[in-house]
Formats: sequence, C-alpha cells, structure tokens
Amino acid sequence: MFSVRTAALMSEGYLPNMRQIYERIMNETRGILMNLERRFRTFSQQQFIFVIALDRCRKNSFEPTRKISTIAQVYNYCEHVADNATDKRIFNIFLSLVRDLGEFRRSLMKLSKHSSDPTLVRIFGQWKRLLESRQDISAVRVKFPFSHVNHLSCDEARNHFGGVVSVLPVAMGYARDAVERIEVIRAYRNLVPN
Repeated sequence: MFSVRTAALMSEGYLPNMRQIYERIMNETRGILMNLERRFRTFSQQQFIFVIALDRCRKNSFEPTRKISTIAQVYNYCEHVADNATDKRIFNIFLSLVRDLGEFRRSLMKLSKHSSDPTLVRIFGQWKRLLESRQDISAVRVKFPFSHVNHLSCDEARNHFGGVVSVLPVAMGYARDAVERIEVIRAYRNLVPN
C-alpha cells in the first residue's frame, strides 16, 4: 500500500500533511508566475522591435494591408518569412511566452481540477481561447493601465497590430486572476469547517 520510503518516514513520525504539500505547490506556482511576469516585462520593453519585425515580415510576404489576426501568422512569419536574426529572436520570445502561458494554464487546471468554481472555469475558458493559434485575435485590446497599444500609431493599433500586441498582457492578466482565484478558493475551504 505505501512505498518503502513512505513507510520508513511514517515510522520516524514524519508524514507531510496536505496543507504543507499544497503550500509547496502554490509556492512553486507563484514562482512560475513571477518568472513569466519577468519575461513578459522584458518582452514589453522590446515592443517596438516586435512591431517593426511584424511590419517588415508583412511587407516581405506581399501582404502590406493584411491584419496580423492569429498567433499562427506570427509563427509563420518566424519560420518562413523572417530573414534576419533580430526578427526571429523577437518572434521566438513572443511564441515561447505564448507556449509557456498555455502550459501554465494547463498546470493550473490540473491543480484546480476538483474545483467547479464558475469564475475559475470562465477564466480558464477565455484564457484557452485567447491562446489558440488559429483564434482571430484582431479585436483583442488590452485595457488600462497597459500602454502597449497606446504606443502604436492609430492606424497601426486599429488596423494591423493591436490584437497581437494585446495578447500577452491579456493572457498575463488571466494567469494572475487564476492564481488569485485558486488561492481564494483554498483559503475559503480552510476556513469552512467540514
């Protein structure tokens, strides 16, 4: 029934309780979130490089008026259109953040799989739709206080890059909201007697 190691630890009087295990998992989760936020801030500082790379690739692929409407387009530009190392590097940073945010969402869903909280279900659903590679993101706009879209000219923000520039800030917001909600649910469960 128990492994040899667990049985030995139990005989020594050590058996971690579920609260300790949960706290360890949540500390690791907060660490992952902090790492994602650090990487996102670094990417945000290179916003103009990203927009210039998108514009250059859009013109090189003979689509000068086409919107960047999916994450798959950015991947296509990275793999097939980008012809210099700077463009490929910034696209890879963007795509790795998208991939890691998707993996973080899946791990949070596993962590909260027994929760049927409607708010958490809604956050996970919106987060998943946002990061789908073929999802049309051209209408996505980050809300205040983020200034990512505000730094673009009106034409660029409205017609070409506003959605793709807004994806990461919105996804980071979902990540923060999900972690917060999981902690609130857990705190409530600890307060309510069984």
